[in-house]
Amino acid sequence: MIQPDLFDRDDGAVTKVLAKACYAFVCVNYRVLTGDIISPKAGLPLAKSICKDYEKELKAAGATEVDLSPYVAAGGWVGLMYSYRFNNRFQSFSVVPRPME
Repeated sequence: MIQPDLFDRDDGAVTKVLAKACYAFVCVNYRVLTGDIISPKAGLPLAKSICKDYEKELKAAGATEVDLSPYVAAGGWVGLMYSYRFNNRFQSFSVVPRPME
């Protein structure tokens, strides 16, 4: 059953921050694809620093219990696991943002 207040969320700022974080991971994966970063494992330090920056932005946007973590995904990509609480709802996802080439 769908709860009526489910669509009353005001998480536009959180969504924008997550979209920017995913785009940053697309850029990391593009560098892996082109050989600028030798392997996904070598890209993890850069991805970790990106996660720290976007964790701060998510907290500023009103999210709590924020955790962003990079990982080496199948296929030679860098993936992003993230979880946060916003408006008393806990969200947890895992994505592998890849370039379109």
